[in-house]
Amino acid sequence: MTRWKIVTIVLVLVAIIAVSGSFYYLLTSGDGTSPRTPVTSVSKTNLTDGVRFTFSAWERITTWDQVRIYVSEGLHVESWEPSKDDFAGTGADSRVLLRNVTLGTKVIGCEIRDLVSNGFINQGDEFTIIGTQGLYLMTLVYEPTGGVVLQASFSIPVHD
Repeated sequence: MTRWKIVTIVLVLVAIIAVSGSFYYLLTSGDGTSPRTPVTSVSKTNLTDGVRFTFSAWERITTWDQVRIYVSEGLHVESWEPSKDDFAGTGADSRVLLRNVTLGTKVIGCEIRDLVSNGFINQGDEFTIIGTQGLYLMTLVYEPTGGVVLQASFSIPVHD
């Protein structure tokens, strides 16, 4: 075989490998299965007996059953595990009240509002934490990676 034929074959093989690697990257980088924590932000609204967190748009499709909401008053930690099935067939603008949790002597609860009732966390969806007066830390974790999506401190004031 002549030298130019060998060089041509090598160049073709390198091109095939490069193109197939690029296609693999393009096909797997945004499919929702790659191990990367999605990014979003929330607006926080203080309420008389709690706080409401309202989501902006998420950078990737995320369902309620992919997140866990942790809350702590400094010594104890509890969590809520929403399910996208909670919203199936409930009509638009559904709300799901999750169980109350106890943090030492404090009791708090969580309500989720899914505007479209589709089980996906969309812009405008929100969750509200209400309960006993105190200072708390909320951490939203993306379960597939264990990564923290967001974290915020909040306080529930004394009720008159």
